[in-house]
Amino acid sequence: MLQCYVKTIHDRGAPLRNCFGFVDGTLCRRAKPKNNQRVLYNGHKRVHAIKFQSVATPNGHQTIPNFAGPFEGRQHDSMMLHETRMLRRPQRVSWAQGQSLCLYSDPSYPLGVHLVQTAFRDAHLIPQRQLYNQAMSEVRVSVEWI
Repeated sequence: MLQCYVKTIHDRGAPLRNCFGFVDGTLCRRAKPKNNQRVLYNGHKRVHAIKFQSVATPNGHQTIPNFAGPFEGRQHDSMMLHETRMLRRPQRVSWAQGQSLCLYSDPSYPLGVHLVQTAFRDAHLIPQRQLYNQAMSEVRVSVEWI
């Protein structure tokens, strides 16, 4: 099944040949609570919110094989990843033909064998890296829709 996802993502324009899905955190705004405001306050976005984390995979339509939450609004995406132990399953099942399969994310997640291939972050990118970032951004946009 993962190999099908890898092929679909690559066929849609991703330069990666081992990416089977996309992981991202989602912030859902909430009204300012009367008590415990700091728990829900997200300083980065400057709103009160709860957060969720999902992995999106392509199989003709958008699916969510892993959805976790809610988390406190102040929670960082990488901390949600750690708390959900989401990487334990990919570590067991995401090897194909001697190659490790991976999830792609935004730069807020740590790099690892199965997670995460992120965009290059330099002020002056060489053209190949700019093309890579653009291609992965176009394919990855589907996780943002969740």
